[in-house]
Amino acid sequence: MSRSRTEIIGQMLEIANNFTDDNHPSNRNAVSKLKTMYNGFLPNDVLAEHLSLILENELLEYRKYERRYRITEKGLRFLLNYSELRQMISSKQEDRVQEHDTFNSYRWPYQVQTFTTNNSRPDERQPPYSSI
Repeated sequence: MSRSRTEIIGQMLEIANNFTDDNHPSNRNAVSKLKTMYNGFLPNDVLAEHLSLILENELLEYRKYERRYRITEKGLRFLLNYSELRQMISSKQEDRVQEHDTFNSYRWPYQVQTFTTNNSRPDERQPPYSSI
């Protein structure tokens, strides 16, 4: 399943927001292009296309002296709205799954057969092997 543009942008912003370089704690929330590519499972051409869009819309900023991308206030707002949207969608999907499960719980996948023997009443249900 392919990801939408919004999903890719949201993921890239999440990576930038949550990334911490253990070797350089001052680079908190600053991520390199390579780390974004690997953590987001993005090919270089897809990353470049989306990164230019993100930079044009000022969701990330590039700091040349750090050679890192940092999330901006606008990017944080996008990320907050994106997270809320995902939660709404996932809760709707959970509701739909629960409705589907409730509907399907009334259906039994196996046919219940009634078996009668000489010493039982006709509507008593017995497993097929009881008459053997």
